[in-house]
Amino acid sequence: MFKVLADPIRIRLIEALNDRGMATGSALAASLPVTQQNVSKHLRVLYHAGIVKRHRDGVWTHYELADFVGLWLIEQVGAAAGVD
Repeated sequence: MFKVLADPIRIRLIEALNDRGMATGSALAASLPVTQQNVSKHLRVLYHAGIVKRHRDGVWTHYELADFVGLWLIEQVGAAAGVD
């Protein structure tokens, strides 16, 4: 789990999904300085780790956080490091 969470893009995706609730990969890519292909790759890793769920709606795939207790850990580490 720590290996999955070690990537800063994945942490930013988790934070974005926590704020939004549910979003498509393209919407998440628009809010981060990475390509949509890169976001899709990271979302796939998070999905296989059980951190996010996905729902297909036609051609769109919507992502949301699963019951992920690791979010608390991310918040605690960020607070200890002085990161908002």
